[in-house]
Formats: sequence, C-alpha cells, structure tokens
Amino acid sequence: MQVLERSFGRPDAIIKQELHKLRGMAPMRDGISDISSFANKINNCVATIRSLNKLSYEYLSVSEMTDEIIDKFNGILKCKRCEFKDSQDTDEPELEMLSYFLNRIADQCSASMPIEKSGGRKSRPAPERRPRRTNAINIVKYCNNNTNRTPPFDHRIGQ
Repeated sequence: MQVLERSFGRPDAIIKQELHKLRGMAPMRDGISDISSFANKINNCVATIRSLNKLSYEYLSVSEMTDEIIDKFNGILKCKRCEFKDSQDTDEPELEMLSYFLNRIADQCSASMPIEKSGGRKSRPAPERRPRRTNAINIVKYCNNNTNRTPPFDHRIGQ
C-alpha cells in the first residue's frame, strides 16, 4: 500500500503532469478533427483534476494555462472563444469553461462532418492505372532448304 501511495498518492504531481500534457499540444491547424482532439484532451485533464478533488479549483482557475491553450487555437476559434467568454456570467474556473466551450464547438462541428463510408476507411478514388508496356516478339521462320543460312535480323525483337 505504501508503494501505491508513493507512486499515485500525490495529486499535485498528477495534476502538474496533466497540465504539462496540455502545454505540449501542437498548435491547431484548420481541421475540424483538431477541435475535437483539443476538446477531448482538455476535457480529460479537467476530469482528472476534478476527480482528485484536492486543489482542483486552484488548478482549474489558473488563467495562464488557459491563455497558453488559447494561443494554440486558429484565428476563427479565438474569435468564437471571445464571443463565448463575453456571453458568460459565471464564476466557473477558467479551464473548466474552456473545456465546456471546446466540447460545445466540437459537438457543432461533428454534426456537420460527412459520414465515412466503407467501414470507416477514408474513401479515395481508385488510382488511374497506366497501361502496361508489352514487349513485341516476332518469330522468324527459318528456311528449311538451307540450314547454313542465318535468318534475317528483325529490328523489333525485344522492344
């Protein structure tokens, strides 16, 4: 039991590790899947911090962490975040509100994403096939009368 306590009994270390993961996220590109990925990572971090209970409000309220994550957003999402924040009148912790915002946007985006076909694989058009190059072989007949005579050279052999 002491080994488990030493390894997993430090909520502050677990929280710091989760926040470090968020800091290490790559900046967002313009794809809808990035929004969903960000939403999931932040949601998991918030859930982990909440489940540890100890110091959760303190860690979830750190605005520097939220600012670091928002800096990774694309321009459109930054604007939407400002609109969302202005419309809110709550004392919820910053990171929790950011998680709520991203989950909401991810839900809206997933409703507009096309449904994948053929068992989940991305369907691509079949690549065009080039015609295969075939070698023409001409058969040269030998004269039966004169066996010492060499057949005429055919320049098309091996093309």
